[in-house]
Amino acid sequence: MTNAAEKNPVIKGTRFAFKLMKNKLVISLLMIVQGLLFIFYPSGNVGGLIQTAAVIVIAATVINVLLHLLHKDRTAGDYVLAVLNIVLCVFAVFCLVLPGAIEPYVRAAVGVFTIGANLVSLVEVLRYENKKSWRFIVGIIAAIVMIVLGAAMIIAPENIIANIQIGIGWILILNAVINVWYIVRLYFSSRKNVK
Repeated sequence: MTNAAEKNPVIKGTRFAFKLMKNKLVISLLMIVQGLLFIFYPSGNVGGLIQTAAVIVIAATVINVLLHLLHKDRTAGDYVLAVLNIVLCVFAVFCLVLPGAIEPYVRAAVGVFTIGANLVSLVEVLRYENKKSWRFIVGIIAAIVMIVLGAAMIIAPENIIANIQIGIGWILILNAVINVWYIVRLYFSSRKNVK
């Protein structure tokens, strides 16, 4: 790649858009997986939820380690990320073998994760979405609802948690499908503009 091409604002903008789409696509796919887990494993089978999530995390971390270590231009950051992924993979193996050891903490952890992920979504919507777009309004409402539901998972009694988890599952899937639809539209729109 020439130096002039790297300074070209169209090329830089296109790279940024594709990087953003790739990250949003991965997050959307993870949201679909989490939504399905919430629907099919509401809090009645926490051990099964832990083991299913552990298998997914193991697969994702192994892929990440391979991607970082097989990267042609490895940097110190690639090694650090590979080590962090290995640590996460070891923890996931522990969860797969002994799900009962962390079962008491799962509700709080899922609630905190749901709050954190949706705070990030809220910030992304506020930063990147057009304020007059329907996606802006839906994104803000969905993020706020998810933050409230995440807080409810931490403080609500056990008998209410299963219904909350199923509701969160459907909202996560809906939000992810909207994100994927938006990414596909943006991808084809950008390809049309390049031609």
